[in-house]
This record gives sequence, structure tokens and C-alpha cells, in this order.
Amino acid sequence: INDADRVLHLLENEQSQDKELLTIKALALRSKGQSLLLSGKLDESIHLLQAALDVFQMLDDQANIANLLTDIASMHGVKGESAQARLLFQAALEIWRRLTNLSAQAVVLNNLGVLFHQEGDYVQALNCLEQARDCAQRSGYTRFVVFALAGIGDLFVDLELWSVAQNLYRQALTIAQRIHERFLMIYLELGLARVASSTGDWQQAFDELDAVSKLVLDQKSSYEWGLYQLTIGKYYLAQGKA
Repeated sequence: INDADRVLHLLENEQSQDKELLTIKALALRSKGQSLLLSGKLDESIHLLQAALDVFQMLDDQANIANLLTDIASMHGVKGESAQARLLFQAALEIWRRLTNLSAQAVVLNNLGVLFHQEGDYVQALNCLEQARDCAQRSGYTRFVVFALAGIGDLFVDLELWSVAQNLYRQALTIAQRIHERFLMIYLELGLARVASSTGDWQQAFDELDAVSKLVLDQKSSYEWGLYQLTIGKYYLAQGKA
């Protein structure tokens, strides 16, 4: 936020319509808006993201328009405004399809898949997540291959198709370990622990949780620590140890 504010301060008296300067200003607005979104300051975030979008629309910068549509869609998703989020994600997806950018399509399709899952539309969610995986594979965007596989695994957990979910999580974990994607490794180990707890495989569940504890204990992420605590709490609850 401080870095973005410094850029905006340097440009505040700049009246030039130079495309490069306008682009820098819009990118600073977007950066600050994204940071505020991640900080939970949604009302401040939307103002900045919309201002950045206005600049990119004036410049007809299609790639950055799609990026901003995705950012604003994510904000609506956080607020629980699913219909607005879905429309904006779909608008961004159309732009990336026109630009034939497969890796960007993978990101938006993954977001759409998660949104449909949250809405309980499992068919649409699976369709989007499978498309996200395919786009990520074709573009070599390995990180989002893992995200998509994890999302599909989450779907099958909800449907209590434990063996299918387990296979997907393991496939995704193998890739995450290969690319050293620590957060995804944690997420997938916890997913495997949830599956093991649900099927009464207590030793497997404990082993997965033990592996996660080694990843989170020496870190400072309260979010990751919270995910671990939530899963181990459910592990004990599943055994009747309230």
C-alpha cells in the first residue's frame, strides 16, 4: 500500500495523457486496491479497482481490463454477491479467449469453478474446473493444474466420493511437491486428512496432520495455522472426542 501511495503521490499533479504514465497510475491504483481487498477493506478496495478499470477502458487495454474485472469479481465473491461476481468472471473469460491466453483462462475458470461450487451447482463447477485444468496443462501453468485438481477433489469430498477425492488430492500433491508450492502442499495434505477421518482411517489422518504440522509450525501464517487447527479439530470430533 505504501509503495502504491508513493507512485500515486508522484503522479498526482501529472496532467499528461501519456499512455505510459496513465498505465503506471492505473497499475498503482490496482495494486493498492488488491492490497486493501486482501486486508478486508472492501469499500476502499472497490473504489480504487473501479478507478483503475476506468483508465484501462479509456486506453482500450484489453488484458488489464480482464485483470480488473477478475479483481472486482473476487471482491463481489468475498461479499457473497455471487451473481455479480459470476458475470464479471465470465466477461473476463471472454476477453482472455479472444486474446487466446490459456494461462489467464485457467485462473478465471478456476475462480468460476469455486464460485459455482459455493453456490451448490456441482455440474457447472466440475465443468469449469476441468476446463481450468486443461487450459493450465496446455499452457504449462503447473500451479493452476494443482489448484484445479484440488478444486475437483473438494467437489467430490462434498459428494462423499472419498476414493475419487483421495486420488485427485494425491495426484495434485505430487505435482505441488515437485514445484515446491508450500501452501498447496498444506492444503492438499489437509484434504487427505479430511478424507481419512471421514473413512475412519485414523492412522492415515494422523500421518497427514503430522506432515502438515511440520510445514506450519515454523511459519508465521495465522491463516495456514487456522486451517491446520480446523482440520485437527474435525479429526478429534470424528472420533467422538469433543
